[in-house]
Amino acid sequence: MLLAKNSTPFLQKLQRQVMSFLYRNDLQKLLPLYSSKWNPHLFGQHYQEHFAPLRNKNLKILEIGIGGYDEPYSGGDSLRMWKQYFPNSMIYGMDIVDKKVLEEDRIKIFQGSQDDEIFLNKVVAETGKFDIIIDDGSHRNDHVIKTFKILFPELNHGGIYRRYTYILYTKLRELVKVLQG
Repeated sequence: MLLAKNSTPFLQKLQRQVMSFLYRNDLQKLLPLYSSKWNPHLFGQHYQEHFAPLRNKNLKILEIGIGGYDEPYSGGDSLRMWKQYFPNSMIYGMDIVDKKVLEEDRIKIFQGSQDDEIFLNKVVAETGKFDIIIDDGSHRNDHVIKTFKILFPELNHGGIYRRYTYILYTKLRELVKVLQG
C-alpha cells in the first residue's frame, strides 16, 4: 500500500525504495512504483513474460524517449525501473531534450533526435549492439519507421525491439508495407 500523497517526501522516497527492492522481480508491481508512462495492466504482464528470462543477464538496453517533456530534470523513471529490474545490465536512454543530468550508475543518456541517422549511428558506435530496444519516443510514423530501419539491425541475435504498444498495433501494417518495399 502506497503512502498518502500528503506524506513527507522523505517517507515517500523511502517507501518507494523498499517497495522497488521487494518487487524487483515483478514488472507489473514495479511499473506503478516508478510513475511509469505505461499502464501496468497493459504492459506489465507482456514485459514480464518476455523480459523475465533475461532479467539477470548482462544486457545493453536502449529506451528511446525519457519523458518529462522539455524539463531537463524531469523524466527518467522508466530508466530507473529498468535499472532495478535488470540488475546486471547497462541502461541507455535517448531523448531529443538534454536529460544528461538524470544519468547515474548504469544509466547513460544521449541527446538527439531518433530521426537523425548520423546521431543514431554514433550512439551505436559508442555502445555497440543492443539486446533490448524500447521505442517510446516520437509518435510520428516517419520517425518510427526510420528508427526501426536503422536500429533493428543493431540488435544482437535474439534481441527484442519493442515499440510502445498502442503505436505498434495501429501502425504495424504501414510499417510492414514500408519495410517490404
